[in-house]
Amino acid sequence: MWIVAANLSEVQPDKLRRLETWLVNTGDDLSQPRAAVLVDFVPVSGGGAGFPFAPGETIDGEVVFYPSAAPLRGLLASRKTAATATWPRPLPGLAPALQDYTARLAALPWLDRWPLLLAGVTLHTAGKGALAITDKAGDAIAVERSQFDQLTPLLGLDDLSLLCLWDGRVAQVLAAETALGRWHQEG
Repeated sequence: MWIVAANLSEVQPDKLRRLETWLVNTGDDLSQPRAAVLVDFVPVSGGGAGFPFAPGETIDGEVVFYPSAAPLRGLLASRKTAATATWPRPLPGLAPALQDYTARLAALPWLDRWPLLLAGVTLHTAGKGALAITDKAGDAIAVERSQFDQLTPLLGLDDLSLLCLWDGRVAQVLAAETALGRWHQEG
């Protein structure tokens, strides 16, 4: 079962809009990828094309991954009636997710960004207009400055579970599971 974590849209130089639907695997089978991205392309001239799924939606289906040393992009091969699902809880802290990123980077040296599924983390301010994701061990990673306003409501909440895109330098937070409910990036 999968939870739709976020939808991202980007206009490319070839005048196609790239639509990314980011999914989080709710299963406990660690041999399965923890995240997947479904990618669609639509012409910009075609108007505002919508996303196939809304953030927070649950998909009970099979994602088939394109061949890769680090599977991430996939296709939805089958879909059944969706039930509710709980957000997955990976190992707490930043270290397990960053170790996974390092292993993926070794397998694919040209890796642009990789999803980090984090648990037991907190968002803190890190200077004027900056945020950082921290854990109980004292580790921290920077968050994209453009997300400061969107993420401000999550400041002060403990034990967050986050889905981020990590490029080795800064994280883009896509979704958060909090004690108050789920948060999804807008736009």
